[in-house]
Amino acid sequence: MEVATSSLRSKLSASFRAWWETASRPLRIFTVGGSTVGVSVLLIQVSGPDRLIFGLMAAGGILLTAAFLLDLYHAALRAWEWPLGKIVGTLGATMVVAVSMALASVTVKEATGIDPEHLSYAVTFLAPLMAGFLLTAGTMLVVVGVFVWFVIESVWGVLRWRFGSGTDAKPVNTDKVLIRLVGVFALALTTAVIFDIGQHSYNGVLTTTARRFTYHFEMYPNDACAFGGERVRRLTDDMVAVGRSTDQGLVFEQRPCALGETAQATLGRESVGTDPSPEAATSPPDGRVDGDEAL
Repeated sequence: MEVATSSLRSKLSASFRAWWETASRPLRIFTVGGSTVGVSVLLIQVSGPDRLIFGLMAAGGILLTAAFLLDLYHAALRAWEWPLGKIVGTLGATMVVAVSMALASVTVKEATGIDPEHLSYAVTFLAPLMAGFLLTAGTMLVVVGVFVWFVIESVWGVLRWRFGSGTDAKPVNTDKVLIRLVGVFALALTTAVIFDIGQHSYNGVLTTTARRFTYHFEMYPNDACAFGGERVRRLTDDMVAVGRSTDQGLVFEQRPCALGETAQATLGRESVGTDPSPEAATSPPDGRVDGDEAL
């Protein structure tokens, strides 16, 4: 009995080793990830929920997602070799860039209240960050399309293999079907969770980035139209955008200040220049005192 058990164990080990050596890398990762998730489920059934077990299950889900993405990457490389694949890829990249620039302009406008045509550097800086957000949202749409395609392809292949005849009846790679079906579920779940958790915080990061970049790099200090630590960006001959730092954060506003008045104010400050006190240097002509300092 022991001899038979040992012989069976050796045969199974040799078969698994031979299969492992011939299996593709996505299939190996899928096997490890699936085994990890399976062990986690068994541990939960035996010992109950635990953070460590849930962490182990999450690691397995990440491996399943990585296996699917790797398989999808290989498929994309094969598609890129076709002329149509290159055309579609180029058009897709162009569309992503255009939409990213448009969304960056909207974000800058909402964050500062200033027309984005005057803040071209901020829009350009923000566009790659918007592209990452777009690709994340686009991945969710791709998951739906890929899922439908994989299901149709797998079911059609099984039907042809089961009921077909002649040259149409080709063996089905059940390993590939399995990795795609399970992997797409793992990718959909992981992407949905990340997108749901990070959407609001990422929007906040984009808004804060737009405001700080505009304040520090699109505006300049020490202008005749600025009072007490404000920074200015000229919009037209008669209007300027003003930014200042307060305890509540950065504040932006637009203020009338003509070029002629700016020159006269500059000459007036240079001609007086006798009161070195901070109050005299920072108080606006209407008597308002702005004690906020720029970041």
